[in-house]
Amino acid sequence: MSYAATSRRLATAVALTLAVTLGTGVLSGTAPLGPATGSPAMVPAGNEVNPSIDEVVVAGATGFVSSRGGGFATDYRGIYRWVPYDGGATKEIRGVNLVYHTVLPGDLIVVETEDRSVLRDAVSGKDLQSVPLGRYAGAVGSSLFASVPGVQDVITLEMLVGQGDAVTRRPVTGLPADVRDAHVSPGDAPGRAVIAYYTGPYDARKHYTGVLDLATGAVTESSPAAPGGGTSASSPARTALHRTNTDRITVTDRSTGATRDIVLPKPVEDLELAFVGDWLLYVRRGGLHATEPSPYHALTAYDLTKGGTRKLLDHVTSLAPGADGAPLVRGGSLTTGEGYYRLAPGAGGVPAATLRSKLPERAAVGLVSSPPTTFDLTRATRAPVLYWSFTRDNVEATVTLRHTATGRTTTFVERPDPSYEYRDISYDWQRDLPAGPPANGAYTWKLSVRPLNGIGPVLNTSGAFTVVRKANAHDFNDNGTPDVLTRDAQGRLWRHDTFFRRDPVTWKETWTFAPRALVGTGWQAYDRIEATGNLGGSGVGDVVGRDKAGVLWLHKGRGDGTFAARIRVGTGWGAYNQLAGGSDVTGDGRPDLLGVDKAGVLWIHPGTGKDTAPFAAARTKVSAGWGAYNDITAVGNLAGNPTGDLLARDRNGTVWQFLGTGKSGFAPRSDIGRFSNDRRLVGVGDADLDGHADLLSYGVYNDVHLRRGTGDWRSPLNRTPDGTLALSAGDVPYDSVA
Repeated sequence: MSYAATSRRLATAVALTLAVTLGTGVLSGTAPLGPATGSPAMVPAGNEVNPSIDEVVVAGATGFVSSRGGGFATDYRGIYRWVPYDGGATKEIRGVNLVYHTVLPGDLIVVETEDRSVLRDAVSGKDLQSVPLGRYAGAVGSSLFASVPGVQDVITLEMLVGQGDAVTRRPVTGLPADVRDAHVSPGDAPGRAVIAYYTGPYDARKHYTGVLDLATGAVTESSPAAPGGGTSASSPARTALHRTNTDRITVTDRSTGATRDIVLPKPVEDLELAFVGDWLLYVRRGGLHATEPSPYHALTAYDLTKGGTRKLLDHVTSLAPGADGAPLVRGGSLTTGEGYYRLAPGAGGVPAATLRSKLPERAAVGLVSSPPTTFDLTRATRAPVLYWSFTRDNVEATVTLRHTATGRTTTFVERPDPSYEYRDISYDWQRDLPAGPPANGAYTWKLSVRPLNGIGPVLNTSGAFTVVRKANAHDFNDNGTPDVLTRDAQGRLWRHDTFFRRDPVTWKETWTFAPRALVGTGWQAYDRIEATGNLGGSGVGDVVGRDKAGVLWLHKGRGDGTFAARIRVGTGWGAYNQLAGGSDVTGDGRPDLLGVDKAGVLWIHPGTGKDTAPFAAARTKVSAGWGAYNDITAVGNLAGNPTGDLLARDRNGTVWQFLGTGKSGFAPRSDIGRFSNDRRLVGVGDADLDGHADLLSYGVYNDVHLRRGTGDWRSPLNRTPDGTLALSAGDVPYDSVA
């Protein structure tokens, strides 16, 4: 006798399996109530994204089968385990693709191997019966049912009786001659089973349900399945029916036929139903992963004698009918935790959910990870992406980020993407920083996580982190990138923050400026302004200005882009035609100030690190002949040596490199190129954060060019500028750049 399978029959058999009543007093699947017009009578469970990691499949007498896995519930093959109720060692059920949802006596289960459906004792592991894959038509008691194909897609059914070599096959009688598919499941009384089947061609099929007498193998009491979908449950005393997308459950008294309706809060697509004594239980599975609140997430018990309800669990993710009639559910409570619960009458007959096996998860949303406490952004051209991850992905998180020093606050709201494995939110911090990278210093964050399904309280927590960088001599707002200072003819000082930003089209890092920021007025008092690096120990860049009387003044940086009130440094600085600051040319770790006097002699004023006296009393002579240059700039470590270097441009536009020796002097000069159209050279420090000093040149048309440093003394700057940008001068041109 042939048991050849067809894929269409297998799919229909699965649908029927999912559709049949699961037995006396247990939470039901889709009942055999018949189809809506043009729809199948029984519809397989829909795809469920991110199912709970542990699910209950079968509830036996001494233990249960759990599955573990992820992905879509309809196509996933997980790891199955046998879990004893008494807390004994669990064991993996090996060599199976699937464990079917069944209601069988003792610890019997039905598993699917590579080529057969097998009735097995879960405790001993002994195989009792089997049918070829695709011919499985249900299981009742200790018997499998198999479909036998005939001509023109017609089938007959067989019931397997006995074990091993003693198995006999008994035909199921009383079915119409044109049955195309069928499935058998336990009935509501001993010796009886429920059979669901359809007849006729697939596109004109008719659905029926009937009662199968297990002793005789005969089908009796067949009738057309009622139209419309829904779920049902039965007990020796009552039946219950919920029609799809309605707001009521109809309960029928078996002895009298009397019916009553339990009115629900609102219409619901589907419910799981069960009787426990004189109580009716209802729930909609999957509440833990839902994205909106519902009164049906909770497992609710309704008192059929007095009315009124009580909540047993906050949610149910999976369920299985018990061998003793008491359902086993995988669910959770905010008070007792997540796990496997047995539903049975408790004190006074009131249903109770008893925890049989606890799981480490919890129903309330929890925080799994948050940003680290320190971000070192010394070499980062953009802000980091911040991550918070949670125990669930169906949440909405609100994060408020605050910079402690300035009080600047950013708030964003985001939900995890459920299509990804990681249950986290990410904040692209740089996206909300149009004026450049984030400032250094301490930050705090406050997090509020609202569960979208309404299960559990809102999670409120907070934390902190610090952004650190190595100091950049030309950084005045403490964000790690160089700033350019310009003064206009009205004496206003402006700050232009430079940084690299990722182009949204090409994704290349592109050099750019933030909108200029006004630092202050009255700077026309100075005939020379020079950025000097951290002279006074403030940790950020400072500025010196020389007035027309030759007095030098120090303006200490505050780290927010502004400067403190000026400090008098000393007189006699009018002797210099040129000043250059920002490089440590003496090798002591402190920036120095260089000047070329009117006789063309270059002098070094060593830095002290003290704001009250930022330079040593005695200056150091370097050499003469510097009157040949119309611009000098201290560029820091341009060529890879540990001390600061110097660039000088002659009147022909040739730029010469002087490498620092660390001994208050410089190596012989070397020609590094011609920048003939530039009015001013500015050593801005490390603009691209690659560890090499860079050079900014300010042109005759208010245009600026960035020449990146290479770290190679033989060719210390890229010959081709990295972009050309215009410094907006507004209506008043700039007369000084530093």
